[in-house]
Amino acid sequence: MSEKIIIFDTTLRDGEQSPGASLTVMEKVEIARQLEKLNLSLESKVEEGIKKIKLILDAQDNIVMVTNGVTISHVNKRFLDFFQKTSLDEYLQNAQCIDGFFKQENNFFHKGMIEPNESWIESMKKLPEIQRVVKLINKEGEERIFTVKIHEYDNDEKYYVISLTDITQIKQKSNLLEYQANHDQLTGLYNRQKFNDIFTKEMRRCKRYSSFLSVILFDIDNFKTVNDNYGHEAGDDVLRKIANIISVNLRETDSLVRWGGEEFIVLLPETDLQTASSVAEKLLESLSVLTFDFMPEKITASFGVATLNETDSESSLISRADEMLYKAKRNGKNRVVKEKN
Repeated sequence: MSEKIIIFDTTLRDGEQSPGASLTVMEKVEIARQLEKLNLSLESKVEEGIKKIKLILDAQDNIVMVTNGVTISHVNKRFLDFFQKTSLDEYLQNAQCIDGFFKQENNFFHKGMIEPNESWIESMKKLPEIQRVVKLINKEGEERIFTVKIHEYDNDEKYYVISLTDITQIKQKSNLLEYQANHDQLTGLYNRQKFNDIFTKEMRRCKRYSSFLSVILFDIDNFKTVNDNYGHEAGDDVLRKIANIISVNLRETDSLVRWGGEEFIVLLPETDLQTASSVAEKLLESLSVLTFDFMPEKITASFGVATLNETDSESSLISRADEMLYKAKRNGKNRVVKEKN
């Protein structure tokens, strides 16, 4: 038999006595018991609801927390596992929030980007979603990359539900694809596609600020003989070692590119013709120290040097450097030829 809660109308007319006043002690006790039972039932349902929500959060592969940007009020199991903590209270002993753990690095949101008098969430919300990316270090000391989703929590105290999704593998794959698209597979140098991007930007900058820009085009002498006599693997080894030794003799602002086959190109910003020619001589000399176990011959190269002028296009500048290169070849190879001023 189901129990009912009896609610008495205590609105009185003139001269009437409250019905509650006529209740017996037993009736009052019974009402109190029923109210207590109802409260316990509601508390039980609330606790059950909280447990279900916690189970859902703990089942998420993402790191989830509830925070006002200053301190954290709730976290899921994934959060505790990442920071190697057994409870939120243990975490809060050393840190009130999470932004202090964001690694300060370019292309990632970090504490140095937080505006004065703002929480990290308020500052991050101003960024496009694609830029809401952070880097954290896990308990094994590995760097992990996360996208950050911010969901406002319906609360007067301005709390947010924050979800961090690990995209490390996706980012690594994206970086790998980007690297492969811009680099020569054999030597690890930039390829022609990447060179074209850099060259276009340098041309604009050079013409805007009236600065110098020079190009060195060089080709390995008699490279076909290396392949024919010692095999293509030997030829690949020669190309890799040449790429390495040329790279260490250039500035960080210079760009070395495998132009194709045994041909390479060097882009020299802020460099006039005479200086570019001196750089080419230095590169020619650096090749003279190269030795290979599989062959006694020395490796040499021919270099052509040209400098941007006011009427140049990208193709015309490279074309003139190419002319100087073939002039070096015709004049006996193993030399540098620069264009006339």
